[in-house]
Amino acid sequence: MTSWVGFMFSKYLYGIDMARFEREIKALNAYVSILKKYKIQDIKLREHKIIVLALMPYLENTPLNGQSYRSAVDELSELLSKEEWAICISVIREYFTFWLHDINAIISMDSDGYFQSSSEYWLPETIENINQVLDAVGDFELTEIERNLLLMYKGGLPNLSNDKFFIHTHLRMASFLLFKMRDIQEKNGMELRKVVDEILPLFCTVAEQKIFITVTRQIYYIWGNALVEAEA
Repeated sequence: MTSWVGFMFSKYLYGIDMARFEREIKALNAYVSILKKYKIQDIKLREHKIIVLALMPYLENTPLNGQSYRSAVDELSELLSKEEWAICISVIREYFTFWLHDINAIISMDSDGYFQSSSEYWLPETIENINQVLDAVGDFELTEIERNLLLMYKGGLPNLSNDKFFIHTHLRMASFLLFKMRDIQEKNGMELRKVVDEILPLFCTVAEQKIFITVTRQIYYIWGNALVEAEA
């Protein structure tokens, strides 16, 4: 039986020669093996496979690094609707570690129960406009630490003094993310990803989602460095 998710993504698989993707298939098999430990339903496993298979053509013959993977994901995202992107983003993020063959990261994620949530897809509730939420960012009372992180982020933005919209958009996204990160109990990248996965589908367009992903990467770098310094 084909689920609605499988049907949705199957259109991206036409004409793909799976024999060309030995490296990607090997990583996919390892990913699925981990998911089976959590007794995820077969239909969900097939959905995960289809999503990864849709990404594979963009990974062909690429260097094994984060930049190549992000570029491949960006290419696929150009074809996806908002709903499709919301469904596949967590699967694509989980598969990345297996594609890199980062054994230590996989063991750490597995021991933390990171893959337990793989049986569920988070779909956005109907909201009037994510911009209404972002416009209220000024009403959020950021802590001193959060304000300092925001200042560091602002200092790293390109010097586009005439593009007030660019600066305003990035700063309010960064502020909202910092506000939402406040509730993270374990200060690590995996917990941050969960926060991002909850926010990302709320944006109305893939273009807005891409901006938010860029903001997230930059905030994560600043946030991570601040944590290291705090522990030193």
